Amino acid sequence: MGLEIKTEKIDFSGKDYTETGSVTFDSNVKSAFAALTGFYQKFNNGGQNVETAEVAVTSISWTGGTVDLEATMKIQPANNKNITGWVEIMVIADVGK
Repeated sequence: MGLEIKTEKIDFSGKDYTETGSVTFDSNVKSAFAALTGFYQKFNNGGQNVETAEVAVTSISWTGGTVDLEATMKIQPANNKNITGWVEIMVIADVGK
């Protein structure tokens, strides 16, 4: 039993601002926590007027040794935003038998 740390990079493309990823540990996960460690956004339609940008880890769950993650990128106003980018998420898991 102990804590293990892994990271996952989730890529975004187009206008779908919710993506998923997962990390796998060698032992069963008893509990887990996820934290956003970085992100990158590029607007593919040239210059954009952006009022707000939100990036978040919106869901974390685990079964066995796998931790599933969901992340979102929200841009306002969202009328014509075509973006590429990524988020990096750190997962801290309590693993053991």
